[in-house]
Amino acid sequence: MSITEAEEKDLEECAGIIFLSRMGKTYYPKRELIRDAMKQGMKKDNIFVFRDPGEGNEGEVLGVIWYQMEGMFHSFPYLHMIAVKDRHQGKGIGTALMNFFENDILIHGKNHIQTKAFLTVGDFNQEAERLYAERGYIELFQLKGLFRRNVTEKILMKTVIKRD
Repeated sequence: MSITEAEEKDLEECAGIIFLSRMGKTYYPKRELIRDAMKQGMKKDNIFVFRDPGEGNEGEVLGVIWYQMEGMFHSFPYLHMIAVKDRHQGKGIGTALMNFFENDILIHGKNHIQTKAFLTVGDFNQEAERLYAERGYIELFQLKGLFRRNVTEKILMKTVIKRD
């Protein structure tokens, strides 16, 4: 397992993973839109990839996570996006990326002991919602039509606490 900061050379592969997911198909009509958004995001946000060790650090990208350290209320971490290649789902890659996210926001965030993490999940994505609930994320409220007219976004939050 290798989670590393995404590089520009990874963007096409990351865009493909997201575009082929149900989330990608719901929010992005073109793969290029994802790639271009990620290219802009690389300048100010945190984008990491889960790479199949393969040969050295040049293995296949199997998952991607994109988050902002102060994306919610300019104070709290916000998970913008996480996606795993379809054929690799259920193998712990999403869990590894979420663990990485929750550890990183404590290490590099404003508060190294405790913080709140936020994310949104579309009402069509019950599997992701279930996984977030298992990790301790709770629903705060719903916004109908926030990003897409026929999708209700659920705003979730978790208090992430440093574990020794």
